[in-house]
Amino acid sequence: SASADTVDWKCIDGTNGVVHAEDNMAISSPIEQVIPVYGSSGGCRQASVLLHEDRSLSIIPGDAATLALVKEQLSNTPNGMFTHLVDEESSKIESFHVAVADSGLAASKVGQTAFSRERIVKVAYPIRDE
Repeated sequence: SASADTVDWKCIDGTNGVVHAEDNMAISSPIEQVIPVYGSSGGCRQASVLLHEDRSLSIIPGDAATLALVKEQLSNTPNGMFTHLVDEESSKIESFHVAVADSGLAASKVGQTAFSRERIVKVAYPIRDE
């Protein structure tokens, strides 16, 4: 769960419901996008990068091992990682490049488009390798 200034998270085994890890952490602003990252750290099978309303990034779990895992994933991809925010009300799409920065991670806006007089109803992403 999340509020404007904190997020509570749990890593739960989907087969038996066992909670392997959980915590809460302060966040800089509300979460706009959750980006799953493959790989494990501690009791979690995957990590998440959170893109916030103020365009800052944080990671879940919020420890040094998970940050190292995310940085390694970002370093192993030739073009880096991208995420997109879709504003259905204003029919606008923004694209961000997620990269390693001095302070940890950074999101840079790399594109934006608006569909004036159009309405975004649904967004679907193709299956990988499609």
